[in-house]
Amino acid sequence: MKSCKRVNLPVLLRSLMLAGLVLAISAAFPARASAVVIHGVSIFKQCVSPKNSCATNADCDDNICGADTCATESNPGSNVVDCTIFLFNPANHPDNITVAEAADQVLNGNGSPSSSSNILVIGTSGTVSGPGCDAGSDLGGAETCTLTPGASISFRANYYTIAPTDPTPLNDRASITVIDTCSASPSGCSTTPNIFVFQLAHHAPPVNSLLLPVDAARLFALLSGLSKARSSAPGLIRSEPLS
Repeated sequence: MKSCKRVNLPVLLRSLMLAGLVLAISAAFPARASAVVIHGVSIFKQCVSPKNSCATNADCDDNICGADTCATESNPGSNVVDCTIFLFNPANHPDNITVAEAADQVLNGNGSPSSSSNILVIGTSGTVSGPGCDAGSDLGGAETCTLTPGASISFRANYYTIAPTDPTPLNDRASITVIDTCSASPSGCSTTPNIFVFQLAHHAPPVNSLLLPVDAARLFALLSGLSKARSSAPGLIRSEPLS
């Protein structure tokens, strides 16, 4: 005949109470998932190209390149560098971004001035704030513009007149200084100013080439749409990380 094993009731009750206490502590303090926050901005630049260099008389309206060079009444500014610079605070970036300065530089030209920090704001989109957000603003010092996630700002660089001795391609580089405000993700975030650059090249036109005007408003709308689609198509956007 089998004998039944005797159970020590006080020990069993203590074991059940301990197990219940462990479960209660686990429920009260669940494991925290550490979310990875990526900081950065997106920068674009578009320039009218090709541009006249006035290297030959055929480049000028009267077939004589003199003091008027190419900037005549029928085709004004055809030898002036004309670029539009766009900066986006991506919609999936949690923090506000303050844009502190914008500048542009022609790297291999023979004309003057070869650089300018007087790059004026031509427009914004989304929710922005600050004295430098208005069209015509020249950022620098207290003149700044803060972009919320999904907002953008654009500038125009058209200060440089191409010299007849300039090479082709003529390299042009934009630089924008931004500050991450760390407004929503202070952990691991830095408010140290970052300078982002983007470079393009201008080419002299071939014979009988057609100079097409810039439709900045249309391009701005297109790039705004790409910025909103960034999460589904990240390859469309050039993103720059903040250090």
